Amino acid sequence: LPGTAVTITAPQVEGKTFSRWNVKGATVENANAQETIITVGDEAVVAEAIYKDCDCNCHAGGIKALFFKIINFFQKLFGQNKVCECGAKH
Repeated sequence: LPGTAVTITAPQVEGKTFSRWNVKGATVENANAQETIITVGDEAVVAEAIYKDCDCNCHAGGIKALFFKIINFFQKLFGQNKVCECGAKH
């Protein structure tokens, strides 16, 4: 129904970080928030979560990534299940 407020939440995607919402048919309270409120307009609503590649050190290339993967391996080994900002469990 037009004027209805709905909370939308973008799911966590491993290896990605949330960037913004692309919404048609509704107004968005905060297009840059992973969880936000939209207010339905007069047309069909389409809400798409836009992600970007995670720029965490653990996803970098080359020697730097290898170094962080080794650290993450030992964190897992000793029960320190680190989760980086992209949601990847290391």
